Amino acid sequence: MPFRPTPPVQTDWQRVLSANPYDAGPLRQALAETPEWTHMGRSYVAAVAYFFDTVSTYLRARTDDNFVLVILGDHQPAANVSGEGASWDIPVHVIGRNRAVLDALKRDGFTAGLYPGRAPLGRMSELTPIMVRAFEGASGERHSVTAR
Repeated sequence: MPFRPTPPVQTDWQRVLSANPYDAGPLRQALAETPEWTHMGRSYVAAVAYFFDTVSTYLRARTDDNFVLVILGDHQPAANVSGEGASWDIPVHVIGRNRAVLDALKRDGFTAGLYPGRAPLGRMSELTPIMVRAFEGASGERHSVTAR
């Protein structure tokens, strides 16, 4: 928050770790974005789009069979973006090829796909034992499962 400025999307993951992760022009343009403190909706949508663009470039770069990525959601944005009374539940997405891990998560209540389709599985403190059990597995194909 305030969701701006949003950095440029960098598709070269080796460069992300360098002293100069961005080209000067796109960085200058990103830094020129100013926060909109009373109308954060557009900035929030742009920040979410940045997240999806960044994660998708990262996923394209990963080809190993045991790859598993756990994405924990954050609390909802300010009420002028989410509306009054928005849920404090956060999504947990798992994307990977390790079928044993994904199957174990499904046994513990995760569902296939991007949208959580049921009540929350529990409190955040209950996630660690679920993850520990799931990662006791082996390898498999890329799929995704979701909980909230």
